[in-house]
Amino acid sequence: VVTVQTQGGSAVSPPFTVLPSPVITGFSPASVGASGMITITGANLTNVTSITVGGVPVASFMVISSTQIVAVLSAN
Repeated sequence: VVTVQTQGGSAVSPPFTVLPSPVITGFSPASVGASGMITITGANLTNVTSITVGGVPVASFMVISSTQIVAVLSAN
């Protein structure tokens, strides 16, 4: 709940949930070419919305669980 106080009164928000930050504990394989597939392991990966490798967005990814993602690298 967030409360904002002013001289004119206060306002209270409805309850909300703070999502935990994702944590990367590893990935494999250690090297892969363009269009290759990598597995990312960690924690709190369920709500991931984008992934980059070397600053380049991956072509696609699938969240397998809260601890694992499989991503396909871009062809470029």
